Amino acid sequence: MSDLPIRIMQMVQQLHNRGYTSIYLHSGLSPSGMYWRYSIGQLMTGYWPAYPTIISGSVSKEGETIWALDNSTVRLLTDGFESHFKDLLISKDPHTDYSKWYAKLLSGLEADEMLVFFADYGAKHQHHLASAPGYRGIKPHKK
Repeated sequence: MSDLPIRIMQMVQQLHNRGYTSIYLHSGLSPSGMYWRYSIGQLMTGYWPAYPTIISGSVSKEGETIWALDNSTVRLLTDGFESHFKDLLISKDPHTDYSKWYAKLLSGLEADEMLVFFADYGAKHQHHLASAPGYRGIKPHKK
């Protein structure tokens, strides 16, 4: 079974496949490096990160999500997200440059590799942001 951060990353791609192509994921590591932090939102006028976000959180390898009681599979996690946040989702957009970029980025990761765009001591995937469509270059709000 995959770790929860990996399932969340795959969930975003699954949401794109379901037509929610304005959904973005901005993720990185906590200062201790023990927790994967994420913000999931929607591109606003083509840019991200955008505020307010749909959800922001912090998890270790396993954990809970407020949107899915059972997050053991990507499908269940995606179903739960779509159901829980249905009133906030902008749906059925045509594929965006961002969703194509995100799919290509995920396809180049190792099976157990988490996306780390920000961290206190260097972020493994930060260089990908230079080619990210609509990226504004700002950090997510801290909790």
